Amino acid sequence: GSPAPPGAVTVVAVDCEPGHLKHVDELGVPGILTLSGRLPDELPIAALRELSPGGVSGVLVSEVMHFLSGEALAASLRTIHDVLIPGGKLCMNAVSPYMNLMPSDTGHCPLMTRVRKTYAAREAAGKAWPGECVELRATARAALLEEGAGDWTAGGGIERMPGFLHFLSAEVLACACVEAGFDVVSAKGGWHPGYPPLYMNEELEFHMENTQVVAEKRRV
Repeated sequence: GSPAPPGAVTVVAVDCEPGHLKHVDELGVPGILTLSGRLPDELPIAALRELSPGGVSGVLVSEVMHFLSGEALAASLRTIHDVLIPGGKLCMNAVSPYMNLMPSDTGHCPLMTRVRKTYAAREAAGKAWPGECVELRATARAALLEEGAGDWTAGGGIERMPGFLHFLSAEVLACACVEAGFDVVSAKGGWHPGYPPLYMNEELEFHMENTQVVAEKRRV
């Protein structure tokens, strides 16, 4: 259908960073409210239910799930499922194991080559969360030393990386949604238009550096 006119729908922006919320407030867009919260167990559930007693019709989780462990991700999905109305939609994107996170001058990504090897081994062993990378910075340093890709530390490149990232394939994220009680509408890898081109994996037919999933709470 046609987009709702401004102010016709209430949108609640939830973030753990006060500066992000302040920026949204300063925009002054009609119908957008802000609340402080953090997945998986610091969401403002009471406030959300006061704003929308019947439930929430849709949730967007953008660039968040890859910062959570598998256990925290599963808990987050259950919480989101609880606040959605039947038929409500959950839309997510997250970093994929097929992205190029630390490309060299040649375009080859020694870090993600190593991550993908570990991912494949864990997947073959039946691990539920094969993409958890607990020591991301240490893995990056080891990859550079082993493969001789040069110094990727200009401007503190490695130190700017998070210590932990959870690389999520469409299959893993979709399975987690089903476990939480959702029906999966779509699950795919794709190119994130907001990412710089250097993150794209040219070795793959489809530049699957971003995982995108849409799920629906089952209707009663």
